[in-house]
Amino acid sequence: MAKGEFKFEYNKSQMAALEAITRGFGTIDGNKAILNSLSKGIQRVTQEGRKNLISSGNKKTGNLLKSIRKKQVKKWMSVYGGFRKGKGGGNNAHLIDRGTKKRKTSAGYNRGSVFKKGPYTGTRFWTNAVLRRGPEIMNTAISVIYNEIAKIIRKKK
Repeated sequence: MAKGEFKFEYNKSQMAALEAITRGFGTIDGNKAILNSLSKGIQRVTQEGRKNLISSGNKKTGNLLKSIRKKQVKKWMSVYGGFRKGKGGGNNAHLIDRGTKKRKTSAGYNRGSVFKKGPYTGTRFWTNAVLRRGPEIMNTAISVIYNEIAKIIRKKK
């Protein structure tokens, strides 16, 4: 998992309960319901991160803003929220989020710091999003599971 990436997956007891709920629907429909629930929960974190980044006052956020994404991993039944890496990606996300201290070159020239404001460095756009929306993921996921189950039942009729 890369710097600044947030991973959410159900623990064993939660997975057992969800599998019991979705047991009668077959593996594909049940897994789809569980992955969709995780995805919706992570989507709230990524939306909050985008909103925080826009309101942070940083004018140069184009690639970083576009790089915030969620990614489903069906094999392990988990969903990641974070930043795309590489060209056009958010390689500097951890620097903008957490900031840097003042730096000097070996020749003694000052290179400044990244977003040093008050007691905190950085904008904390991603850290605050995870702290604020992280606990809500489970509630969102449960409501989405029930909606998915209702959708599957309607399909089977």
